[in-house]
Amino acid sequence: MVPTHWSALPSWTLLLFLASCLRRRLIVRELIAELRATDRKIAPLDADIASMLDEHGTTLTDIVGIGRTGAATILAITVTDPVPGPPRRTRHSRGPRRSPRPQATRSATG
Repeated sequence: MVPTHWSALPSWTLLLFLASCLRRRLIVRELIAELRATDRKIAPLDADIASMLDEHGTTLTDIVGIGRTGAATILAITVTDPVPGPPRRTRHSRGPRRSPRPQATRSATG
């Protein structure tokens, strides 16, 4: 409600205050509607993730702190189909060692 000391202010000030309160309420209602719509979109995706984890047979969700989304993320990162060809070099792998440089037979200075 409006504070009592506002009665001494001009009426347009009170109208601006009430308009700003109304605007904030409308914004909050819109945000809540968006959150509910997002929740409705997430529910079937979460069910898909759960069924895929069941098909995979993982026990990652048995670990305390790892839920369905965390388990799916771990599996997406670590479980990949083998790619034909030479192994790819990642930032964690050292890759094949290079052969040492051949010794110089002549000096560049003379």
